[in-house]
Amino acid sequence: LTCKSYEKAVSLTREYLTKEELAEILYEAASFMLINNVFEESMNYYIECLEIYFRLSEDNPEIYKHKLAVTLDKLAGLYSIIQRYKESEQMYKKSFKIYRCLLEDNPEIYESEVARVLDHLATLYAQTRRYEESERLYMVSLENYRRLLKDNSEMYKSDVAGVLGNLATLYARTRRYEESEQIYMESLDIYRCLLNDIKICNFNVAKVLGDLAILYAKTRRYEESEKMYNTLLELYRSLVEKYPEVFEPYLANNLRNLAELYHT
Repeated sequence: LTCKSYEKAVSLTREYLTKEELAEILYEAASFMLINNVFEESMNYYIECLEIYFRLSEDNPEIYKHKLAVTLDKLAGLYSIIQRYKESEQMYKKSFKIYRCLLEDNPEIYESEVARVLDHLATLYAQTRRYEESERLYMVSLENYRRLLKDNSEMYKSDVAGVLGNLATLYARTRRYEESEQIYMESLDIYRCLLNDIKICNFNVAKVLGDLAILYAKTRRYEESEKMYNTLLELYRSLVEKYPEVFEPYLANNLRNLAELYHT
């Protein structure tokens, strides 16, 4: 399917669908367009989807509140990408508020969703240089995920590693380099243990290796930076053999970074 195909499908079927069916196809179309960087159409579809879920949730909150929160989170992410940060923050906070209400009745289902939205909002604060607020929310998100790990030893490891990576990046931005390195290493160790999905695991390992290489270059530890880039180079070359369309751009970017390091 293409973006035009989605637009046509929405246009042709709109009057024949129930409100719930229309909301579902709008959400699917918006998400597809977001992935393909068609931001304005994606935003319009998310907003229409939200309006429908809001009305439906008034009569059936137990069914539609969750879908409303998910769509708010998605729209917040889109606003962040296009640098509409105030609106992004508002959407994240609305999503968080709904999840907090849902959490009271079903903590085993929604605690991870609360942690996820907090991680997203923390990342938004980091982007807008609200570093103290960002750190606080990363810590709360991390605490939630680690609590979930006690009952689900494997399920949330990737989430813990992701938040650790984000926190390490925040520390690097604020020149807390020693803490940043320690947390990147912790994130890397977790990702290396997750072998159930080689493609995703290796992509996450590669991201942390790249972040570490940048951190070492910033702190003039050039030999360690080179070592990380070379490890990353081997990893991307192995991934390109299996998934060339996905990883060739990452391989090219890594080669550029390594060349820049050599010219430092």
